[in-house]
Parts: sequence; structure tokens; C-alpha cells
Amino acid sequence: MHARCIFGKRPFVAASFHAVILFVMLLGILAPGLSVAQEQAGSFEQLKALAEKGDAAAQTKLADLYRTGKGVAQNFQEAVKWYSSAAEKGVAEAQFRLGELYGEGKGIAQNAQEAAKWLEKAAAQGHQDAKNKLKELASKAPEGIKDLNKALDMIR
Repeated sequence: MHARCIFGKRPFVAASFHAVILFVMLLGILAPGLSVAQEQAGSFEQLKALAEKGDAAAQTKLADLYRTGKGVAQNFQEAVKWYSSAAEKGVAEAQFRLGELYGEGKGIAQNAQEAAKWLEKAAAQGHQDAKNKLKELASKAPEGIKDLNKALDMIR
């Protein structure tokens, strides 16, 4: 006994129907991937627009993206630009990251004084990573100087 096609003796219609079903199924699988990429691009543009309007949280997030290269080409100069804007507004994470970039000389000329300045500002707000980085800097000071403030004064 043969299975009976719901389209009777019209195999072309049945094949077309199955092709449409397959296409719709594939569209359902592939379309979300496309919309995610479009959504990320839209989100980046929205984030950048907020950053340009002076939103410190958006500036910090945008700088993070440029620093790490996630979703955008890695660009330390852009990271410095946006961290600087947010750091000036008192965002501890931006101050910490800006201090790191000054210390490493990424995106800006290496400058231990500027690195210490921004790390101190972040540490003063309780930023633990900034405190740890300052301790690390102090430990690299000449032997015999264990006081963090004296070590930082020597770096400046």
C-alpha cells in the first residue's frame, strides 16, 4: 500500500510545498543569527550615541569594547579617549583602566605619574583592582621602601 499524497497526483505541488516548508524552517534557524548581528551593530551605535552625549557609563562600556576588541576593531587610542571622558566624571572603573593604559603605554605615551594619579583616584573610591595595582607599583620601588605613599611619590 502506498502513502497517499495530500496533493493527489500533483507531485510538483507537493515538492513545492515541501520546499516552502524547508525554507521557512531554515529561515527560522538562520534569521536569528542575522538579527543578533544586526542587533549588536545597532546596540553599538546606540552605545556610541549615548557616549557622545556624555553618558559616563556608556563611555566606559564603549572604551571597554575598544580596549578588548569585542564587537569592534581593537583601538587603544579610542579606549583612552572614552576612558578619559568617563574618568573625568569620576567613574572608578574608567579611572582604573585609564591608569592601566598609562602604565602600559597603550594608546597613549607611557607615563607613570599619570598612571599613579588615575589609579589613586580609583583606589580612593574603593576600587580593589586599583588598590592592588598600586601595591604592585609600590613593590617595584627600590628596596627598603615599604610605605605605599613614599613609593608612589618616587614614581611621580
